[in-house]
Amino acid sequence: MSKPILAGVAVVALAAGVGGYALTSGAPAAPKGGCPALVSVAPYNANVVAYGDLANLRKSGWADKMNPAAGAPLPKDYQDFITETNFHIEKDLDHVMLEGSFDAAAGAVVLEGRFDKDKISSYVAKLGSKTHYESGDVYLFPTHTATGTVALMFIGPNRLAITMGKSAETQALMLADAALNSDPSAHEDMCARAQRVSGAPFFMVGDVPKSGALAMAAMASRNSDAADVIQSLQSWDLATWSDGNNFRIEMEGEYATFVDALKARMAFEKLRKAIKDAGAEVKSGAMASSAAAPAVDALIKNFGIAIDGRYVRISTSISQANVENLQRAAASMAGPAFGAPSMGAPVSPARRR
Repeated sequence: MSKPILAGVAVVALAAGVGGYALTSGAPAAPKGGCPALVSVAPYNANVVAYGDLANLRKSGWADKMNPAAGAPLPKDYQDFITETNFHIEKDLDHVMLEGSFDAAAGAVVLEGRFDKDKISSYVAKLGSKTHYESGDVYLFPTHTATGTVALMFIGPNRLAITMGKSAETQALMLADAALNSDPSAHEDMCARAQRVSGAPFFMVGDVPKSGALAMAAMASRNSDAADVIQSLQSWDLATWSDGNNFRIEMEGEYATFVDALKARMAFEKLRKAIKDAGAEVKSGAMASSAAAPAVDALIKNFGIAIDGRYVRISTSISQANVENLQRAAASMAGPAFGAPSMGAPVSPARRR
């Protein structure tokens, strides 16, 4: 009887120690929020959902800070795209949701904003075939690959869906039906995960697909540390947000039990040591003179680990100044032949063909 009691005392003591450490580990939680309406459009079998609140980013000013090409003249291809569609991505697009199912090998992007339906429909009609359904028109574009086709469909006055995979047309119709007749109960798990991080302008949530579970089991059988991290992993989330002049990144894993979370927490401590060792190499190696070195050093120094019930969280942060350092390093690597990198200018669909 004494052994179980001692084991229980040890777990409580360890939990207390970990809890005390978490207060000073520099791993703050992402801001919480409600479940975005777009999440209710995702199929029930989606393994991953990514969400971007571009309207929020524009208000905060971080969209311009993260885009070195802000204010530069627009490329001619993009100007032509705007003329034909009357769609300005930088001001008309408010929210983006990307969802995917690894087991079904299918995915979709849903855009929410302001669309000139007639102009966009005329534009895409030149690029593919159109099929009319009771719920709307579906435009199909062959990819000439084994991945199937791409379909485009308006699923509401302010929503546009682009689906990919061998059943892209069916996916588009399912999204249209979900947009009209959303069933909150079908997304309870996904919404519960999203609410932990949806106060951030960009987040991703997901679970472990069946196909992924087999690969993870094989990896765990070869490495005890990997086993502690992934064996009982049930779901995960990732979020990025701004905090004053800092840009924060965090990722959480949800485990089956608190004890499983503790095991993962200790395995992640070894990851912290590996990252610290890498930081020492940055300071003394060939990268030390790079413009990216201060940013990499900051990311390593700010790396933190915390435990929150059955969740284990790792996070880091970087200042605006270091973001600019990374941009300069990327520009120098691109070379003068490529010019300044553009993060805000999309390639015209006609050009992609």
